[in-house]
Amino acid sequence: MRAILSLSLSLSLSLSQFVWIGEEDTAMATTVIKCSCGRIQDTIMLFTFFLIFSSMLAIPMSQSEGRDHGVHCSRSRSRTAWKIVDEYLLPFVEEENFNLSTTCRLHPENDMFREQEKEKDELRPHHWQCRYCRKVFRSEEYLDKHFNNRHSAMLNMSRQNCLADVCGAIHCDYMDSKHKKQYAHRKCNPSVSRRNQHLCENLANSCFPPKESAVSSRLHDFFLRQFCDAHSCKQAQKIFPRGNGRTGGKALYYVLTTLTFCLLIMFYGAVYAYRRDTNLTTRTLKRLSQHDIYKSQRSKQH
Repeated sequence: MRAILSLSLSLSLSLSQFVWIGEEDTAMATTVIKCSCGRIQDTIMLFTFFLIFSSMLAIPMSQSEGRDHGVHCSRSRSRTAWKIVDEYLLPFVEEENFNLSTTCRLHPENDMFREQEKEKDELRPHHWQCRYCRKVFRSEEYLDKHFNNRHSAMLNMSRQNCLADVCGAIHCDYMDSKHKKQYAHRKCNPSVSRRNQHLCENLANSCFPPKESAVSSRLHDFFLRQFCDAHSCKQAQKIFPRGNGRTGGKALYYVLTTLTFCLLIMFYGAVYAYRRDTNLTTRTLKRLSQHDIYKSQRSKQH
C-alpha cells in the first residue's frame, strides 16, 4: 500500500511540474516537458509492473487450500512400499491369523496416502479417474498431482507416517527396477546395506516381537528371511525368497486353465481324426460297392 501511495505521489509531482511550466521560456519549457514525460513514462511502467507482480502473488483462497500442506513424502515410493507389503507380507500374516499392531509402521492404517489411493479408478489404459470429483486423467502421475493440488486436505495427517521411509528395508528399488535379473549384479554399498539391514531388523522386532507368541516368533523369522537376509554385500541373496503370496493362487489357476485348454485341443483333435477316418472308410466302401454293381451289369450285357 505504501508503495502504491509513493508511486501515486511521484506521478502527481511529475504532472504538477508539467503544468507549472509557463510560456515565457519556450526552450526551457520544451526541455522540462521532455524530462517530465520521461519521468511519467518510467512511473507508469513501474506502477504497471507492481500491479502485475502483486496480482501474481495474490493466490485465491480456493487454490491455496488445495495445495500440499507441507507433506514431504513421496507418493510413488509409498505406493511401491505398500505394494510390497500387500503382496509379500500380508498374505502370510493373514495365513497365520495374526493381527498386526497399529504401532507397526507396516500396518495398513499407517500409510498417509492409503485413503486417497482407494479413491482411484483405472477405467482403461491411460484413463484414471478421481472418485472425489470424477475428473479423468491420462496417467496415474497426473492424478497424483491432482490429489496433491486439490485434495490434500483429505490426507490423514494425524498418522504422520510415510511408508517411503522404509523403502530401503523392504527393497523398493528392486520392485521399481525394470531389469530385475540385472539388479543382483549392481554395485553394493556396504554402509547403505548395513543401514537398511538395521532398519529391516527393527521392523521385524517392532511388528513381530519374537517373545510375544509362537506365531509372532514364526513371522519374525519369516520377515528376516523374506526381507532382511538380502541386505548383504558378501554374497548375493534372493530377494523375497518365499515368493508373492497374492499370485500363488493365480499361478495355480493359470496352470489348470492351460492344462484344461490343452486337453480340450487333444480331445477335439482325436474326435476330428476319428471322424475323418470314418468318412474315408465309408467313401471307400461306397466306391467298392458301386464298382461291383458296374461289373455285374457289364457281365449281364455280354
